[in-house]
Amino acid sequence: LVVEEGAFGIMIGLSSLAFFGQSPESRMIGRVFGIGAVSALLGKKIVKELKFKGGKRPWHEKFSCKKRSNGGFPSGHMVEAAYSATVFGWQYGYKAGIPLGLYAGLMFGVSVNRNRHYVSQVIAGTAVGIIYGLAANRVIDTHLCEDLTFKVGSTCSGGTEFAVSYKF
Repeated sequence: LVVEEGAFGIMIGLSSLAFFGQSPESRMIGRVFGIGAVSALLGKKIVKELKFKGGKRPWHEKFSCKKRSNGGFPSGHMVEAAYSATVFGWQYGYKAGIPLGLYAGLMFGVSVNRNRHYVSQVIAGTAVGIIYGLAANRVIDTHLCEDLTFKVGSTCSGGTEFAVSYKF
């Protein structure tokens, strides 16, 4: 239960870097991550509103026992977990990627094991999360390259000068 309910909390916590990040880069990563998270959640909600055979959920006590429930495709929890692991693993390396990747793997297993989703729905959620994560990383990397400037030069007295600037 903690695994299932934790995905949204992780999204909120990582998005809070937009306000509480210790550097301009971490605040920008949090901002882009938060915008992507909202976009992914809205996109997932639209797809889940469509009524189609692949969107039916497995039988489970949380859903109707008289009629198959819709809204299983893609797994929203997996979208969130895979998105978080992709963005923060890419930006911060294995120290963020491994724990978030393990969490995503645990979410995958719990979603199928607790009969909340079919394997295909969880795989689809993972794919959507990774695609959104790759797109967010592209935006982040582009912004970091455009806004971060390094300059090396010489001073009037013959010394070497090194400057770093960040435009925000």
